[in-house]
Amino acid sequence: MSGVRVRPATTGDVDAITQLMNAHGTAVHGESEAAPTTVLEWLEDPELVIRLGERDGRLACYGDIVFSADGTRMLVHLDAAPEPARWPEGITVREMRECEQRATHAAGNEAFADHWEFEPAPYERFARWNFERANFDRSLSFLALDDDEIAGICLCSMHWSGDPIGRRESRPSRTALLLHSFAVFRERGCTRVGLGVDAESTTGPLELYERAGMHVHRCQDTLEKLL
Repeated sequence: MSGVRVRPATTGDVDAITQLMNAHGTAVHGESEAAPTTVLEWLEDPELVIRLGERDGRLACYGDIVFSADGTRMLVHLDAAPEPARWPEGITVREMRECEQRATHAAGNEAFADHWEFEPAPYERFARWNFERANFDRSLSFLALDDDEIAGICLCSMHWSGDPIGRRESRPSRTALLLHSFAVFRERGCTRVGLGVDAESTTGPLELYERAGMHVHRCQDTLEKLL
């Protein structure tokens, strides 16, 4: 990116980062739009390093300057009832209980292990982004269980559907979790459900979500360079 100067972000950049995120529709973690308080939490987190790209004194981009990859948002419209979920033999689904938050965190780390540039999230950060956010709804957090073992998790919100995921030994539960969440959202009057996808994942998520009736709504390329 010619003419772009890269520097570390500081707490004084909160408003500029928030405005850029909202301009590009990149709100995260269940919020309808990016909030300055969320951005401030990132900047104050010692485990995160955020860098900014400036052109002509104005913020042009932000991120970790390490990699290049593709991010995809998928969408499904709920005009008609979704296909009934078909659970693998021995798999059941129910809402997550409060005492299962740490087990859900562990299952999530395992399921995302093959995602682009994945690093296991400490429980405190995972809880802050998933269980402590303002619009957290336990009745929209689903666990697929094989007896008492978590075979898949699906953490959702009314603004942004979490990514339904399954641990590798129980991958068929991923589609069922997805369809189950669609049905719950439709019962609540929602007209569409969206989720973010790592298009480069080796588990083939695009094909999985397309089979469940979703389509690619938006793609975002992130091009970055280690300095």
